[in-house]
Amino acid sequence: MKLKLACTLLLFTSLFTFAQIDYKGLIKNLENVTAETDLKAFFKGIPSGENYAGDLLFEDERFLMFYKVPIDKVSFSNDWNGLSMELKPFDEKEDYETIVSNLIKSYGEPEIDDDDDTSIYYEWNTETLHILLSIRKEKGEFKAFDNLDLKFK
Repeated sequence: MKLKLACTLLLFTSLFTFAQIDYKGLIKNLENVTAETDLKAFFKGIPSGENYAGDLLFEDERFLMFYKVPIDKVSFSNDWNGLSMELKPFDEKEDYETIVSNLIKSYGEPEIDDDDDTSIYYEWNTETLHILLSIRKEKGEFKAFDNLDLKFK
């Protein structure tokens, strides 16, 4: 009887252990996307959809990261201008600071436009990428993300 119970427990343990999903393996670091990236292969295993304009859309913050910052949703559009990626981070000041500091580390100091008490626009241009980050401010402090767009050249 004890042997039968032990074998049954071992069987269930091995079945449930085998069936667990490796969520860490599904995490997608969006900073690794390039113009040549096969999006279907890159996002394999992640639920996706399309918006009304036909853009590819991913809305699962468990798997979407940009410089180690969780992203609420990301959409990709491919039109006559080429491939672009629009990210929607959560409106957290720490996330904003992390994203800006990592973009500066990766691409250097940005061009800054319209820095006032209500908004600021950052822009990075490289040979392969154009990045636009705009935020809303309240009393000179971060309030929310407006845009985080990456245009691949």
